[in-house]
Amino acid sequence: MVPEHAHGVLLDVCPNCGGIWITADELRALMTGDPSVLLELEKSIHTDVEQKHLGQSKLLCPDHQVLLDQYHYLYDSPVLIHACPDCGGLFITADELPQMQQWYAKSHEPASPDEQKRIALGMDVAQHEAFMMRQQHLQGLFNTLRTFRPGWSGFFP
Repeated sequence: MVPEHAHGVLLDVCPNCGGIWITADELRALMTGDPSVLLELEKSIHTDVEQKHLGQSKLLCPDHQVLLDQYHYLYDSPVLIHACPDCGGLFITADELPQMQQWYAKSHEPASPDEQKRIALGMDVAQHEAFMMRQQHLQGLFNTLRTFRPGWSGFFP
């Protein structure tokens, strides 16, 4: 790892793959001013090394020498980030910085009219299914009550 200054923050950059080690505090400092700093950081640090998928990551925390955990950026994005379970530091490969910025921007956009229609349809379907389930439960209850004959009913004509 090679130390590099970016926007007043000292980051550790891998000279082989262009990956960046960012601690939780460093990421917070970078994002405080302007979230688009990730794109600028990508342009200034990016190397021309081709990233290859090698299966499950076995990356170690450079500070604690423990295996990093993998997470999806913003829970459901296709961007994988690696985090240290001890210190919360992040390792982000060089090509993931612009993807993170794009996903962040997309997650804050209002739903398109088509998405709004799909959301409304999904809610209507869920309400209909809940109503139908209640109806089935009531029907089952009424069927049970209709066939129920208490043991003492034979005493009355």
